[in-house]
Amino acid sequence: FVVATNASWGINNQDCSTYAPLVNAMYDSLGTEGVLNAAATANANTNVDVQGDFPTSCTSDYLVAVTNMNQSGTKVNQAGYGSTHIDLGAFGEGTYTIATSAGYGGFGGTSGATPHVAGTIGLLYSAPCPRLALLARTQPGSTALLLKQILLNSSVSNTSLQGITVSGGVLNMKNALDSVMN
Repeated sequence: FVVATNASWGINNQDCSTYAPLVNAMYDSLGTEGVLNAAATANANTNVDVQGDFPTSCTSDYLVAVTNMNQSGTKVNQAGYGSTHIDLGAFGEGTYTIATSAGYGGFGGTSGATPHVAGTIGLLYSAPCPRLALLARTQPGSTALLLKQILLNSSVSNTSLQGITVSGGVLNMKNALDSVMN
């Protein structure tokens, strides 16, 4: 039961509609089956609405585009933004991952932020909420859009994201889960 993808890759300064329209169509196709797609924006201080970024400039409603936040709660200077294409921020700078030498290693950038969004999508779908489970089975596309809206509406307002992202906020798993449960 796949409910989320994570795209921690891309090509800076490329508009999705001209560069890879098939990818946008793929996100739409996945979305109608109930899959939300989290995508990392550029690791550059770039307005992707103007300069493009692949895949975060794709226009699929089933895409959640993510920028990077630091431990102080501020958008990282070297992270893309855009009031039309970038949905929200998530903490990525200074995160850790499993290292090849048995232990943990540093990891960051927008590719460190975006998996938090993909994981939150999975968490929301796993919530013990019979109404959501029924909706996910009977109306998967509508459910995916509902959960995207919950992610954006439950984000915590952040001054460094105001006017440069769709939500103006940072991912908040607890708020999102509370919204699903209510």
